Amino acid sequence: MRLMAWLEQRFRPAENWFLFSLLVLAALSAAGGGMAAEWVPGDELFWHAALVGVLIGRWLGCTLMRGRWAALLLAAGGAIYVGWWVTNLTPPLWAVLGAAWRRDWLLALTWLQEVEARLAMLAGEVAAWIGTWLGRRGTPGPAVSLFWMALVLWGGAAFAGWTVAQGYHPLLAFFPLGSALTLSVYLGDAGIEYLLLFMACVVMMTPPITLRRTEHEWESRQIDYSEEFRFDTLITAMAAVAILLVTAVTVPNVRVWAVVDWFWQRVQGPQQAAGQVLERAFPGARPATGGRPWVGGIGAVLPREHLLGGSPDLAQTVVMRVVTSDPPPVYEGFPDEEARPQQTFCWRGTVYSDYVGVGWSQGPTEAVLQPPYASLGPPQRPGRRPLRQAFTLLIPHGETIYAAGDPHSVDRAVTVRHLPEGDDLIALEGQADEYHVLSLVPQVTARELAEAVATYPPQIEEVYLALPGRLPQWVVELAQEVTAEADTPYAQALALEAYLRSFPYDLEVAKPPQGRDAVDYFLFDLQRGYCDYFASAMVVMARSVGIPARLAVGYAMGSYDFQQGAYVVTERDAHAWPELYFSDYGWIPFEPTSGLAPLERGEGTEELEPSSLALPSLPERPWWVQMQVEARLAWLRWRWLALAGFAGLLIAGAGWRAWRRRLTGLSREERVALTYARLRAMASRLGVPVHPWDTPAEFSAAVEQELTRRRPRGKWLEEAVRKRLQQTLAGVFLVTSVYEQVSYAPAPPDPALMHRSWQEGRRLRWRLRGLWALSR
Repeated sequence: MRLMAWLEQRFRPAENWFLFSLLVLAALSAAGGGMAAEWVPGDELFWHAALVGVLIGRWLGCTLMRGRWAALLLAAGGAIYVGWWVTNLTPPLWAVLGAAWRRDWLLALTWLQEVEARLAMLAGEVAAWIGTWLGRRGTPGPAVSLFWMALVLWGGAAFAGWTVAQGYHPLLAFFPLGSALTLSVYLGDAGIEYLLLFMACVVMMTPPITLRRTEHEWESRQIDYSEEFRFDTLITAMAAVAILLVTAVTVPNVRVWAVVDWFWQRVQGPQQAAGQVLERAFPGARPATGGRPWVGGIGAVLPREHLLGGSPDLAQTVVMRVVTSDPPPVYEGFPDEEARPQQTFCWRGTVYSDYVGVGWSQGPTEAVLQPPYASLGPPQRPGRRPLRQAFTLLIPHGETIYAAGDPHSVDRAVTVRHLPEGDDLIALEGQADEYHVLSLVPQVTARELAEAVATYPPQIEEVYLALPGRLPQWVVELAQEVTAEADTPYAQALALEAYLRSFPYDLEVAKPPQGRDAVDYFLFDLQRGYCDYFASAMVVMARSVGIPARLAVGYAMGSYDFQQGAYVVTERDAHAWPELYFSDYGWIPFEPTSGLAPLERGEGTEELEPSSLALPSLPERPWWVQMQVEARLAWLRWRWLALAGFAGLLIAGAGWRAWRRRLTGLSREERVALTYARLRAMASRLGVPVHPWDTPAEFSAAVEQELTRRRPRGKWLEEAVRKRLQQTLAGVFLVTSVYEQVSYAPAPPDPALMHRSWQEGRRLRWRLRGLWALSR
């Protein structure tokens, strides 16, 4: 115990253990956020780089070293430390020392050459990295990305430790580290929990450190102050963290689309420029979780996840009105003011080609500016018909130009985005709220699609048959089982569509767990969902059986307003759907989402009935998977109640802490007086005649008289009542006698006796209640 006390006293941080722990935890949170995205192999280095960096930075901050020399020492130390671990120098250096100990100089020289070779390898990669910035040829490997990422983390952690030790504001101290963590979470789409923990640590540290600086200033001016400021500061910090956590959960679900769109319009250009810089700074670094692309501009994880929760505001937000050259839809009865027609096509905004496990991203694209009415797409294919559309967009939409089918021409100057070395149109962009589009929409029959041959252009196969290496094999096996009896690509597509439409449509679903493949989670665990899940599953399963497929994002047709003669599209109609490639006919849309009607193929089609396809039943989920899914769904439905409960527990804990803190701040004499007052209050509630004018001796006699007249509630309780009566009377006498000495004796009693009185008073409350329960 003495050793532990000496160590605690010797190494106790100046800012106290609480702030020191928060400082270390914040640095480790930044490391955890970087590791969650799995940017580069060997990222385990992030943990100890952040830990050692923050400890050394704090140690230098406690010394009298000037900032310039501290920065130079930290930079050199970081480069040596990170370079040591990146090149894994520990084994060969141990071998050198072992050989030298045995005086085997030849072996020691051989291992020393290995050390030199590893250092030369890292130096060569750094030189190649510098060469890329100078315009020279060079191909740095992943080791240099690991080196720079770990060095950035080291620098941010060391700066935080040094700045906090110097007494600067925590927001300044953690700004570099927080910026790097935020960028990693945004680009990697992983580690949001580490970002929240990091922010909570910074918010919790801010009030105590600010108070510490103020106290130092007061002490230098010899100004007296109360130590209860510290407790109030702790309560303020806890309340700030609670507000931060509640806000972090609620705000992402509340979106003001005008603000969001305005923001992305402003940051799209700088984002692409920053992405190019990051690409050069960390060559080859890519998040294994998928994440957002650094270049290309068009990318998302689950494009329509804002539909989750089914907010009523979605149906009230009108996105666009579309007038087409097609006649109005026909119904059996007279239509109401607003009617929803049978869906024949969608208003497409963009398409995604790269499935990355947790969602979708878009690789680099090429942009070509086209004048008004210029031909935009490939030559007209068979099975297409022209459709003219007049769009009126009513909310900010960035630069996205929507159109049905394959857009052929627009009456505005637009930018056409397509994949490199191909004419596959990805998206149209332009600054227009009202425009006219001529599109070629599919009108191919089922017979024609069934007769399409299963041969595809090489550039289509290369891009639209790609699947992530981490895709679970059972997803591929399920796709093959579903299409086992289909002998053509079209029959396989219909089988996949019919199979997926057996899943219920539900907007109250959870996102995939971190690191879990979205399609695997939807097919085997969740087995319900919204358009992103249905469309992603059909694209992946179609690719698994050799059919090129891609994900299209835009809006469903909406409802037809006969008074306006236009389709009214709301945010509720935001949609994602698969498009499959058929030779000679190009991209054909399908509708696997059970919440919408299947797409019509036009007149003269001969659709296969889903009942004629022998489709397998849904995979049976193990009971533990069922429990996990139900738990996630229960959290979605009851998250507000859970947050309220958490806030209640936090307030209760803060109140209890406040009560305890006020007691620990009392002097010994005040504690004795408080114990006596509580004992009088308890005795009065239990029926003991207590008067304000009673002396301690009179009060003690009254309690003794009341207790001795009580009788056990049964003979078998006599012994228990007797023992509890003796303990209670002894405690009452101790409390009253110590209070008499404190109140009337010329000298205070022994501190140990006062402390014993305090402890005995806490026990007396339970003993009195128990005695009243056992006797009458």
